Amino acid sequence: MADANKSSATIRRDWADGTWRRLWELIPPEKSDFHVGTPVPFQDGVLLATENNAMRWYQFKDDGQIDPQPVWHNLDCAPDTCTPVVVELEDQSRVFCTAYGELFCIDGTNQLETLWSEADERFYDHTCLIAGNRRVLLWGSECDLLLLDATADGLTIVSQWRPMQGEHPESMSHPAIVGDRLYLRSQFELICIEIP
Repeated sequence: MADANKSSATIRRDWADGTWRRLWELIPPEKSDFHVGTPVPFQDGVLLATENNAMRWYQFKDDGQIDPQPVWHNLDCAPDTCTPVVVELEDQSRVFCTAYGELFCIDGTNQLETLWSEADERFYDHTCLIAGNRRVLLWGSECDLLLLDATADGLTIVSQWRPMQGEHPESMSHPAIVGDRLYLRSQFELICIEIP
């Protein structure tokens, strides 16, 4: 069983030679994170967001080892299950993530400063995010699908839909996009939607 005090950011990058040796390991300062969120490649480093250590950006040393001191740290956003996403704009990187009922928009070019946050019951439990084309697609645990404008100065919902009907639909599954199809799953069904 994995040590709960070690970061999920342990990455084995040398698949090509088949050795599967550990290249680096990061042990966070605050213990007992579950490390559900996935480390995100970010500005020649890695972005992590966990419930006890919040959001932080690490860089790598010249020898390929991770520097255990984060370059930037955002204490506002500390998700238990959400993986952050990065939207690259012309003059700015924006990081989006949810934590305990709030959606955060964080400045990825200015020390992970919180630009804005918005509380909404749809963000309370587990959410999955997909970013691209100046948009963020948010899939909530109660099967709410929201398309957000990633360039806005506050929560701007471009479109919203609850495709799963019935009594209390739930989803912990990440959506998948293949070509022009979006796949969504609840505890009762799997649906495929054509993306216009």
